[in-house]
Amino acid sequence: MKTTTTLSLICLLIGGAVISCEKDPPFIPPCIQQKIDSIKVSAKRTPPAEVHLWNYGGTKVYLFNAPCCNEFVKVMDENCQYICSPSGGPLQYGDSLCTDFYQEAKYIGLIFRDDR
Repeated sequence: MKTTTTLSLICLLIGGAVISCEKDPPFIPPCIQQKIDSIKVSAKRTPPAEVHLWNYGGTKVYLFNAPCCNEFVKVMDENCQYICSPSGGPLQYGDSLCTDFYQEAKYIGLIFRDDR
């Protein structure tokens, strides 16, 4: 009985340690952080502003969702250089500069959502 109790306690402690471990947040380049900070002090948007991290063509890129209807989604590199718009715009097809984005890019995760 003592062995079972000890094993249960060890499993509980190990399980708790695993659950409480979180990954470090991804590094956000300064210019991307400046854009996020600008969003935070601007008027609240519907849908909420979001920034997603992707790997596209072997490079980390940042996708900013469109502020409203018929506006382009923007993909930028770590230096805030515009790469393309894979969707959005008047026809919702983007700017045709990266038509393979959603097929080839690998989603890493959400790095910012304005939940005000």
